[in-house]
Amino acid sequence: MYENVVRELKNGASIAIFPEGTRSKDGNISRFKTGAFKIAYETQADIVPIVMDAWNIVRPKDGIWFRENALFSKVLPIQRYEEYKDTDLRELGKTLRNKMALELFKIREERKKNEAKYYRKKSPFLERDEEEFSRRKDS
Repeated sequence: MYENVVRELKNGASIAIFPEGTRSKDGNISRFKTGAFKIAYETQADIVPIVMDAWNIVRPKDGIWFRENALFSKVLPIQRYEEYKDTDLRELGKTLRNKMALELFKIREERKKNEAKYYRKKSPFLERDEEEFSRRKDS
């Protein structure tokens, strides 16, 4: 798969990669794996981080259970190859993950204010979100 993705990127294709490698169990952004970043370095690709608050749309992992029908997303500033080429692979992943997690928190806070039935207004999500935000803002 790695070689196919590299070939397609070098041929001008756009590829969507979810660097966590799996669904989140609690809706927070998990640790990124390095494969997506290795591909970006090898192909000198720009990275377009996209944050989605969609965790609760389809669950559980082994089946389909639709709860909401809206996907909330935000495109963050493009990470140009020239800007990250000298950054350590793992450090790039940590930096992007932190930026994306903070943006996800902002999306969720806005939704809590504007949506009466937003599921993250309830416990235990309130506690999880505050804990995650505290970790991210300090890093």
